[in-house]
Amino acid sequence: MLQPCVSDVLAYSILKSIVYKLNQSNYHASWATIKKRVKTHMRATMIFNDSKGFRIHIRQTGLPEAKAAQIYTLLNVKVCKNQVISKHRV
Repeated sequence: MLQPCVSDVLAYSILKSIVYKLNQSNYHASWATIKKRVKTHMRATMIFNDSKGFRIHIRQTGLPEAKAAQIYTLLNVKVCKNQVISKHRV
């Protein structure tokens, strides 16, 4: 018999907590549906070299679609559009 590893147990606990909290907010959906709705929320990373010998990394978080935003609101998850820029000499 396979023993569950700690990460599996933790992931399952988080999943059940999310579904429970959404159900408490009168939002009833399966985990597959919740996952489908929030998977459209993306982060993009662009990496390029500039003419001065630096490698630039720009990481941009997009705004969630309405269905994902609703889930985040019910879970009290703050979502903001942010951008992280780092610069390193090549």
